[in-house]
Amino acid sequence: MRTGYRVALATAAITVVAAVVLLVAEAFQANRDANAYGEVPIPGRASVNLPAGEVIVFYGERIGASDPSPFNVPPNLRLRVRTTQGQLLGSTPYGFNRFNDGDYVRRSIARIDVPEAGPYEAVSSTQLTGAVQPVVSFGKNGTRSFAYVIFVLAGGLLLAAILAAATAARGRVGPRS
Repeated sequence: MRTGYRVALATAAITVVAAVVLLVAEAFQANRDANAYGEVPIPGRASVNLPAGEVIVFYGERIGASDPSPFNVPPNLRLRVRTTQGQLLGSTPYGFNRFNDGDYVRRSIARIDVPEAGPYEAVSSTQLTGAVQPVVSFGKNGTRSFAYVIFVLAGGLLLAAILAAATAARGRVGPRS
């Protein structure tokens, strides 16, 4: 086997291994931060500093991570988020599966479009029975992007194909004197 073909095969193999490593790293990377912008005890009131744009609202309770009991958001949960001028912010329902976050188990419950960054007053007057240290927190639900993995894979395989084609073309021309 010619050296050019060996280099092309090695390039393809290294590319596939690198793409698999990047894919696994991206899949298991924790980029969700449920408490990035603050939290409010239930019942309670707190000032939270929210960034402009999308903010995810999470409901959480302090329970054991291995607790097999179902984790449900109370149907009577009420939350008001106001600007410093008293204007209420609207929300859109936004729910996903439960997840463990340190000493808390949380579930996203709503999405708020914040008009401008700054302090906001969050108030929850709901009385919950049976919940252990319930809170509403404000954070971000990270997204995963696998586009760069595809870019690395395509680029490496393209390079391997170019190397193989160049080796084949050189073989047809014959050795140089």
